Amino acid sequence: VARHVRACIRLTPSHFDSAAVGPASAAVSSPFVSVLGRGTHANTGNSGSIGTTAYGTTDTLSTGQISATLFRYSTGVDAVQLCNTRGSITVLPFQGQQIWDAVMDGRSLKMTSLFDEPRKVDLSKQTSFIDTYGAFFVHCGATSMGCPSADDTHPLHGELPNAPYQSAELRVGECDRGEYIEMTGTYDHTIAFTCNLRATASIRFYADTSTFPISMTIENRFHTDSDLMYMAHTNFRPVGGAKLLYTHHDGPNDMEISGSVNGLQAPTPAYEAFLERLALNPADHAEFTPDVMANLNPEVLVYLRNYLTEPGTKWAHTLQLLPGGTADYLAHRPDQLPLCTRWMVADQSQAALGMALPATAEPTGKQSEAIKGYLQKLPPQAKVRFDVEAGALNEVDARAKADVIASTLMWHSAEKPT
Repeated sequence: VARHVRACIRLTPSHFDSAAVGPASAAVSSPFVSVLGRGTHANTGNSGSIGTTAYGTTDTLSTGQISATLFRYSTGVDAVQLCNTRGSITVLPFQGQQIWDAVMDGRSLKMTSLFDEPRKVDLSKQTSFIDTYGAFFVHCGATSMGCPSADDTHPLHGELPNAPYQSAELRVGECDRGEYIEMTGTYDHTIAFTCNLRATASIRFYADTSTFPISMTIENRFHTDSDLMYMAHTNFRPVGGAKLLYTHHDGPNDMEISGSVNGLQAPTPAYEAFLERLALNPADHAEFTPDVMANLNPEVLVYLRNYLTEPGTKWAHTLQLLPGGTADYLAHRPDQLPLCTRWMVADQSQAALGMALPATAEPTGKQSEAIKGYLQKLPPQAKVRFDVEAGALNEVDARAKADVIASTLMWHSAEKPT
């Protein structure tokens, strides 16, 4: 929770009209020296009064060791690059508030794909999700989610992935974790006589850290219950020789192996044989041996329905431990998102690892998930919030987190009734 918000800049697409084309420099300015061109700087003083000042043509906001820089991709998509001493993330403020890229300690964390830059999409297409599919993080939901079956009419992964946000803000503040720049925004999904949902996304970027909290709050502003589905879809890059560590048991009865659910590629006999082997020994999927990497085509899914939390916390942990000792990292809260899917694909055109996709449901389409009992309802005027933390860990932090995962599994194993 923020103790003090010092500045708030409300962004509009016109802010990006004179911004640079292409990603910004990762340089960090100090101290708080400038705000975005033609923007509004709201500064809350000790007295609680708010002053508003118009500024010139600069396009960088900075405070301490954090900066935010506007730019526009050559495809016309507006972006904000947040930089700190460890790296940067690139957010699309008006297109789903996606995190298009995340670079930490000199390494891009995101999937490889056919898309060098994000593209604008036709939201009337059911499959618009894959017309610009290359982001590091995507919000999925909110009245539907997953791959639509023949009985579904909803968009692939719902309304949120490329939603046209009506508002976006950059905020400078301070909380218990230190000083931050926050990218936030709201999207109103409003259809007369049907629904009125408000989605509020938030990403906080701190000074000397390589992980960052991401949240989504969904509010039902309609007079009747709303259908609710949500998935936090993070796309890391699978690395040969890496190993997945996670606070979930991995015995044959602890997880379920599934083949592709998107219907985009036909399975081969070798792929089906690979799935049969994993069904007998599901833990084998967690080591990216040459055999595993060669068989992640089409996609392979692992359903993880009982993630365990670190004792004394509400958080579950997942690592991709890389051969050099560093790691990719995701934390989520099973009390908010009780179901989790692991999604893996690797071929000559793309490679992606959704090592933990925490969600309210699984990704087999709205009708199928409703039959399973996973379609939730959000009462009128109610709000629900979902939180994850994503990023990378250096060798020291990766070892420490691996120890936390091991001790968590031991603790919960000791708690199991015999």
